[in-house]
Amino acid sequence: MAYRPTNASYYLGLNIGIDFRIIHSHSELRKLNIADCEYHFFNANKSVIFIDHEALPVFDDGSYYMQPTEKILEDIHELTLDKRNTVVIFSNKSKEALIQYFGHINDIWLAAESGYLYKTGSKSEWKKLILLAKRIWLNSVLEIMNSYAHNTDGAIVEQKESTIVYNYKNADEEQGNLVVKELYDQVKQTLANAPVEII
Repeated sequence: MAYRPTNASYYLGLNIGIDFRIIHSHSELRKLNIADCEYHFFNANKSVIFIDHEALPVFDDGSYYMQPTEKILEDIHELTLDKRNTVVIFSNKSKEALIQYFGHINDIWLAAESGYLYKTGSKSEWKKLILLAKRIWLNSVLEIMNSYAHNTDGAIVEQKESTIVYNYKNADEEQGNLVVKELYDQVKQTLANAPVEII
C-alpha cells in the first residue's frame, strides 16, 4: 500500500521478520491513487524513480547477500531505457555490493550505505555525502563485535566506510536477540563520548 502525504506526515512502524505493521500514522495520510500516479508518470517530461534495494525480491540462498532476481534487473534496465527516467537505487549495502548487483545497468544512480556514498550515473565517480570525524574508536568496537560474532553461530560483522554492522540474521533468533542487547550495552558504554550514533 502506498500513501501520499497531504501535509506533514510520519509513521512509526514495527518490523519483525517479514511482517511490517504500521503502529501509528499521521491522520492526514491518504491512500495513493495508483491510476492518478500512472497518468502523471506516463505524461511527465521527467521522472525520478527511487527503488529500495532491501525491498526488492532477491535470490534467497540463506546468505547475507541480496542479489536481485533476473526479472527485477530486467525491469530496472527497462526503466533506464526511457531517457525521461532517472532511476535511483538506495541501499544500506556497500558500494561494492551495489556495483556487483546493478553496475551493468547504464545510467543508473546508486546510493550505498543509506546514502553516505552515491554516484549520479554509471560513468560518474562515487561521492561522500558528508565527511566523517576521525574514527579512533573503531578498533575497540570492532574487537567487541567480532568477539560476539565469534561466539554466536550465524552472526557476522560487516564493516563499511560509514558504518559497522553486527548482522545476526542467520543466527538463532532467541540467542541473537539476547546477545544483541548485551552487545548494545557494551558498545554504548565504549562509545559514551564518541561522535557516533548506535542504531
